[in-house]
Amino acid sequence: MHLGPPTDAAALDALFASIEAADGVPALTEYKIMRYRDHGEVGVALTTAADVTIGYVQVAHHPGGGAASPGHWAVEIAVDPSCRSPATYEPLIREGAASVPPDERYVVWAWHDALQIALEQAGYTETRRLLRLECALPVEATAPVTPGVTIRAFEVDQDEAAWLRVNNAAFAGHPENGAVTLADLEERFRRPWFDPADLLMAWEGSDLLGSCWTKHHPLGVGEIYILGVSPRAQGRGLGRELVVRGLDHLYGTGSTTGMLYVDGDNKAAMWLYSDLGFRPMRANRQYERVEV
Repeated sequence: MHLGPPTDAAALDALFASIEAADGVPALTEYKIMRYRDHGEVGVALTTAADVTIGYVQVAHHPGGGAASPGHWAVEIAVDPSCRSPATYEPLIREGAASVPPDERYVVWAWHDALQIALEQAGYTETRRLLRLECALPVEATAPVTPGVTIRAFEVDQDEAAWLRVNNAAFAGHPENGAVTLADLEERFRRPWFDPADLLMAWEGSDLLGSCWTKHHPLGVGEIYILGVSPRAQGRGLGRELVVRGLDHLYGTGSTTGMLYVDGDNKAAMWLYSDLGFRPMRANRQYERVEV
């Protein structure tokens, strides 16, 4: 097998497509896909002696969410489902670690048991668990209407500053969502899936209190993509109202399954989503080398 920069974009696209078809989820997270497509953050591919691409590792820098969650490097590894073995994963794990600047923090994400086992054998420890929850649509749950609040769709070229202000306050300290920039937001606007009608904004007069950004996937899956409530508006039941409105919107626009991602140790969010009918379907585990 050979490690080196990808030289065949079509082969890499085929690898990603085969992984998504087998697993039902993209081969890499959205953050990695956006960087690969638009920013040239080329990773390293693993090919066989017959020049068949069977694996890929990519490293990207996350700016973090402020002092409580400083920036770090995130490593993701994609391997052909028929080739998931320690012999395939080990060189990709080593290459990912070697691609991080010396003495800087990095994490490795793993969806699959084979990669999780390979990481643990290489001395990595699980430090975070991101759960994918799903529910059938429509949901039977309801939520009281928050007095004085109007919910409407996002308006491009008008609502960006307000959304960024509330989102970054709501996710202060979050390792991925706590420091979103205008460039990050506009990057998502360029995605094929973006529709401003899917981003619900909760206003109290001219004051934005929160939002529920939904997203459509193939096969009738609709995602609660980003839910954020201003710290000043928390405790009023607005989060539940926004989730219910978001799920109703997804069902009304063709989705039959609701989906979202949440940190497994976020007890308040887990309680809310469980009460709305969501159930865990899979876990993405974060690993790090932890000094003892």
